[in-house]
Order: sequence, then C-alpha cells, then structure tokens
Amino acid sequence: MIWPSLLLFAGCQATALRQVPDVGQDPPRLRTQVPNGSVVLVEPAPQAKNLTVHLFAAARGVDETKTSGLRHLLEHLCVKGPDGKLDERLESNGAFLRARTFRDALDIQIDVPPGKLQIAFDALSEVLQTGGWTATDIAREAGVIEQELALQSDDAALTSALWRQAYGGNGADPMGDLATIQATTPEALEATRKATFACGNLVLVIEGPIGLTVGTKQGVAFLSKLPTGKSDLGVVRIPKSGPGRVEVEAYGEARGVPVPPLSDPICVARLCAALAIASELQDAYMTYTPSALNGMVVVGQVGEVGKLGKFIDSLDDRAADGLLERGRILGARWAARQVDSPEASGFTRGLLMSRNVRFHFESVQEAMAHVSVA
Repeated sequence: MIWPSLLLFAGCQATALRQVPDVGQDPPRLRTQVPNGSVVLVEPAPQAKNLTVHLFAAARGVDETKTSGLRHLLEHLCVKGPDGKLDERLESNGAFLRARTFRDALDIQIDVPPGKLQIAFDALSEVLQTGGWTATDIAREAGVIEQELALQSDDAALTSALWRQAYGGNGADPMGDLATIQATTPEALEATRKATFACGNLVLVIEGPIGLTVGTKQGVAFLSKLPTGKSDLGVVRIPKSGPGRVEVEAYGEARGVPVPPLSDPICVARLCAALAIASELQDAYMTYTPSALNGMVVVGQVGEVGKLGKFIDSLDDRAADGLLERGRILGARWAARQVDSPEASGFTRGLLMSRNVRFHFESVQEAMAHVSVA
C-alpha cells in the first residue's frame, strides 16, 4: 500500500501572451512571437550532432476536468501521420520522432541531421493535419494506452494519487482515465485536435547547429503558414483540499505539497526542502516537473513504508535550519541540470513558455540563493 499524505499551499498566477523578442544569456537564444500568436525559441548549439525541434502545444485548449486522457489519445494517433507511416519516412532520412503528454503541454520532438530542418517541419505539418480517425482507430489505440497504464510504476501511481487529492479534476493525470478514453467519439477527438493545436497554444523550439537569424526566420515562416486560431485561457489549477491520507495499490510512501508557479520563491523554497529531505533517506526521490502554473512537489520512497513519514513528522525548527544549506546546494544543482545542455535548456524553456511566454529560468536560479528557513 502507498499512503501519500498532503500539505497544501494555495496560489495562482495569470499568464499573458505578448510579442517578446529576447536574447538570453550564453549560449545566446532568441524568442520571437509570430502574429498568429505562436512563438519561436531558437537556441544555437554549434557542437550538437543533430538539430532538435520541439513543438509544444499548451494544454489550456482542452478542459481535462471533463475529458481526461483525450490529449494522450491525440498524441498516440497524430504522430502516425495521415497514412500511419510517418515514423518510417523520418527514419529513412536519419530523423526520429518522440511524443510525450504532460499536464501543461503536449510535446512533439523531432531530431534531424544538421541542415535538414525542413524534414522536421514537413513532419510537424503532417502531425498537425492528421485527423479523421474512426471508432476502430480509437479502440485500437485505447488498448495500447491500457497496457501503458497497467505498467505504471509505483512512484507514478503515488504521484498521481497526490495530484488527484490536491487538485481534483484540475490535476488530471496526463495518462488519462481509461474509461473516458475508451468512450471517446471521433467527433470529440477531432474537437480536441483543433483546440490543442490552435496557434495561440504553440511554441516551436529549434536547438542545435543553426544560427539565431536563420533558425528564427525558418521557424517564423513555418508557423506563419498555420491558420490563425484563438486559444482559450484554460482551467487554472487551484488546490482544493487540506492535508489527507489515501491508499493506492502500490508499495511505498510519499508526501506531496502543492506549489505556486516555479517563478514564485515559495515554489523554489519547497523544492529545496523536498530535495534536502530526500537526501536524508536511502532510495528516497523527489519529483517535480517545471511548470509556469501551480504544480506539485513530491518526496517518496518505493519499497518502504513508514520511514519517510516519521522523518518528516519529526522535523522541528532546529532540524529545518540544519537542512537549509543542503537544500540550497541541491536546489542549485537541480536548477543547473534543467538547463545544463542545449537539449535540456530547449526542453525546459519551451515547456515553461507554453504556459507563460515571458518566463525566464534565470529567475529560478537567483531565487535558490535566497531561500530562508521560513
């Protein structure tokens, strides 16, 4: 059994999308907003062996309090291309596709050889245009997702339970609810496709051996061809309940705390605290996906029940003071890992920008140095 329990912090932040040309720190990067509402981020990496292209489609276009799992189903189906052979075409050109569904956004990643950026754009065009699925297509892919859910790890089950407890439907697991997925109609899935891929939801990240000017020009040209579509603001995640305890069919234990956006010093402080606590126990782990929205920091221990909770419950002001410096150090290391390579930086910044185009990760690293015991 897992007994996740919950501490709550309520906080929310509105986000706005504006035209934001910006040159970041070394390595230089440039973010540019296209008139149709989409955004391009280019991060040159002259030594990289491949060009990596991410297309982030923000989750705000789909209200998953009612349609849990439809974005996950969309991810499975759209990456096949109109004829189901997109993967084969990419591999024949030395290119590869990967897709992931997060709470904040759907991420389509394509790696191509240097100088072959058009291959990635052609593939993304296929992804964005693929539709017309039948009930048979949906049923077949629902079976694949059912197998994925059956293989879910203990720590993933624990984290999902904490999200449900804290946020209810607004914290829906990106894997989705199997019954909802199985009951999806072709019409509902097509509506999800259009809402997800509205231009205002899209952030295109280009990273690798390419210049800022060339990459930006080509990225803007690609996105400008897409039809203008207005995105909804979406549901704002707000914690709904107080501390609690719930049992899950897995073996381990975890504690979770909702946190405000990563730009908030409170989120940074709680992230540092979680890292410090996890460092005190053998095989303990910390889970947090960088987010420009309210999120969740989780500390867990799979294969053990009782040790984590006892340690946390025994903490007092003196113990917290002792963990402060360790938390700062571990927090700084965590922040550095998120952007320590062009690949990591492109992913982290793109995911955060999908919900707040003005997000600057450097503010997180600055906040790590000012964490207090309080």
